[in-house]
Amino acid sequence: PFVCPDLEWQSPTWAAVLPDGCARTGDVVRFWVTRRGRLFAQVNAGPRLLLRKDVPMGAPLWAVMDVYGTTKAIELLDPTASTFPTTMPHVLGGEIPPEPGATAGEECVICFHRAANTCFVPCGHKHFCSSCAWRVFGDTAKCPMCRWEIEAVALARGRPALGTGDGLLVSVADWT
Repeated sequence: PFVCPDLEWQSPTWAAVLPDGCARTGDVVRFWVTRRGRLFAQVNAGPRLLLRKDVPMGAPLWAVMDVYGTTKAIELLDPTASTFPTTMPHVLGGEIPPEPGATAGEECVICFHRAANTCFVPCGHKHFCSSCAWRVFGDTAKCPMCRWEIEAVALARGRPALGTGDGLLVSVADWT
């Protein structure tokens, strides 16, 4: 099932693959390893997927994301965030309130629903939520403020931290 079977043959390297069709543009995939060496993944708030049972726990664990096919990019998310970002927010009543913590003037200039928490590299404009920023990156790769070519999308406040208890959050970008 692996495109690169050499990863499995070269000890102590191993690999795991998400099932086909499991992740789409804007989905948030959470990876974590239990103390018993079980590797799990979860897409958005869906069911937990057991990917491996035999992860060696006696050495440092490094996560490497290899992107094949139509995926252009992935974004590491802050595991301390209390909620998963969504590309299509659903709220009863039809109105979508601003993301918690988004005060007037801090919301995304594209959707006006979520807090502006990302910036474009290299121009540095940081007026966009993660969902809209990744959509712009995938659609045109040009900043809507200055029209510069976007090379990357980064968190506007602080650096992403890889925690041990909350897993590794990854947002899938540009999956077609």
